[in-house]
Amino acid sequence: MVLSAAIDKLPADYRAVVVLRDVEGLSHREIAETLGLTVVNVKTRVHRARLFLRKQLDAHLSGMCAPLAPRGHDQFSFTNRREKFFERASSPR
Repeated sequence: MVLSAAIDKLPADYRAVVVLRDVEGLSHREIAETLGLTVVNVKTRVHRARLFLRKQLDAHLSGMCAPLAPRGHDQFSFTNRREKFFERASSPR
């Protein structure tokens, strides 16, 4: 599982707080008391761990999924919408 592998890559300090918070559901205060940290330190570690996990998952998913259309040519791009607007505006009615 990709998430488990990403969690395993976390440094132990970050892994402990993210597991206690997101898996076990402990509050920041409970984690701080359990690990002998300040609440601010726990919040910082949880935030950094989540950023690391997000980056790992994003890298994995971007490697798996090919874009549906080249950049700038999909139906939602601003350039494409702007061009279509001007084509409609300049065409005779």
